[in-house]
Amino acid sequence: MTRVQRRVAALSGVLQVGGVTAVVVTNNEHPSNYLMTQFVGLSWLVAGHVAWSRRPDIRVGPLMVGVGICQVAQAGWVADSTLVWRLTWLLQILSIVLGGHLLVAFPSGRVAPGVDRILVGALYLQLLVIEGNQLTRSPRNPARLMPCSLVS
Repeated sequence: MTRVQRRVAALSGVLQVGGVTAVVVTNNEHPSNYLMTQFVGLSWLVAGHVAWSRRPDIRVGPLMVGVGICQVAQAGWVADSTLVWRLTWLLQILSIVLGGHLLVAFPSGRVAPGVDRILVGALYLQLLVIEGNQLTRSPRNPARLMPCSLVS
């Protein structure tokens, strides 16, 4: 395991413990939704670290770890801060974009030139331009942007 892999694994562990702690400590109405997100993130992290350590030349492992980190960091939904909430929203969209990148790049982890590369570029552009613009124009109470699965 390289130095970068060890640091990413440590960051993943800290985020996982912090995310579960934030969900358990806060008084929210639906802790099971948040805990499920943490466990989904944990599965992405473990699978990504295993893939990255076994085949470091293939970029699927780091992409899976990226999806897992974005999933685990979504514990920010329980925060009262609008800034944290907005960053969590972007991380949720980033996890979807990274998942799409992973699907297009599978099994080598590299995106082929042509239509595949244009598709992945469009996904990242959508994240930066459209979602970023929507967050800057959203009201102070961003509850209208919250995903349907978390609103009940």
